[in-house]
Amino acid sequence: SDIVNWVARSLLAAEEQNITQDTASDFMTTNVFGDEYENMFVKAIQAVGNYGELYAKHLEHIMPRDDFGANLLNNGSTGLHYSFPLGHESLAGPDPVAGSTIHNITIERGTLRCGILEGVGFGQVLVVDNTTNMTRWQGMDIDYCYALSASLFEGDPTKVEFNRFENETDGYQALDVGRVDVFAGGRVTMESDVKERTTGKGFTF
Repeated sequence: SDIVNWVARSLLAAEEQNITQDTASDFMTTNVFGDEYENMFVKAIQAVGNYGELYAKHLEHIMPRDDFGANLLNNGSTGLHYSFPLGHESLAGPDPVAGSTIHNITIERGTLRCGILEGVGFGQVLVVDNTTNMTRWQGMDIDYCYALSASLFEGDPTKVEFNRFENETDGYQALDVGRVDVFAGGRVTMESDVKERTTGKGFTF
């Protein structure tokens, strides 16, 4: 699944860098998936072209990109996000498997352990009462952890234990050994997704 994901991203990156099917050899190489796949992105682009070339070949005559403003790369001029379809959300799925992360959070422990990086707007400790030095957490990453808690504990957003880390390396190492269940604020890169440098493992984003 990681290869599928990053090959798709490479086609978008190639268009952004103006690398086409004819100039595919100019695209980056990587050893993240092993030496035998060093040229995996180059070969993918050589085979089908970048995302723009794919769109022009198959969809441009149906829905022109310029006319509709659809499927254009974000060059910093738009803040639009695409909300992916959830599918058949009414279908019932299986209960959490014993020993799984969700089972351990909801059944065994009863709290979500959320690792964060401190940063303005994302994870901050704010003083609520100067007399008692009472503090609380605030920020985008904090609210994401609250949202996860609410989704796991029947609407209760408070069942969260926050663990603050100084850097991404400490956060990934804590996630690797189970000190935290989720690490909010870690950057999504191919390396951290497939084989994070300090742990040698991949993490799901």
